[in-house]
Amino acid sequence: LVITGACGDPLASIDRYPSGGISENSTLSGTNFFWSDYVTAAGGTYFMCWCASALPCNRADMFNVEAGLMTSIGPYLGIERDCTSGLECGFDAVQGLGLADGDRIMIQNQCGSGSVFGWPDSGISDPAIFQGSEFSWGVTSGGLHVTSAGGEYSMCWCSVLVECSEPHHFRTEVGILRMTGPATGQKKTCTSGQPCVIMQF
Repeated sequence: LVITGACGDPLASIDRYPSGGISENSTLSGTNFFWSDYVTAAGGTYFMCWCASALPCNRADMFNVEAGLMTSIGPYLGIERDCTSGLECGFDAVQGLGLADGDRIMIQNQCGSGSVFGWPDSGISDPAIFQGSEFSWGVTSGGLHVTSAGGEYSMCWCSVLVECSEPHHFRTEVGILRMTGPATGQKKTCTSGQPCVIMQF
């Protein structure tokens, strides 16, 4: 099978599907299909297109038999949001297909790998509200502020349908969060008895 936007069209591939959307060879007499890696595509409804084993089935144009539709639960990708270090962080209007209360977003440098210093609960949001469209950090812990360094971070999504407690559970990059704030770890020097001027902050 290939998961695509249009059967037989090599230009209709879906971003963030492993192997261009083409599955590994089927098993159980052609009834089971799987992909070589995690799917991190946007939420949507896509075509399932079939290719006969008599063909190499290594190009999208060989999959010209429409077998049905596949629904991918997840957010639409490419959003951008802004927060300010030293304040609470939250945002709304996250859209997608099948989003639900309890979904979570984790702030990471790269989705699926590690956490970022200065975020409540290691960067994992409180459970989403308003049908999975609104996220915030630290509210359930008493209104904690974000103290992370200024910069751009990946917003990485995880569905309430699965476990969302570790960095590797958050593989789908929804978009970019821009954090307004200073770089951390800066070292400057002033001298007692003299005016103090800090430059290049």
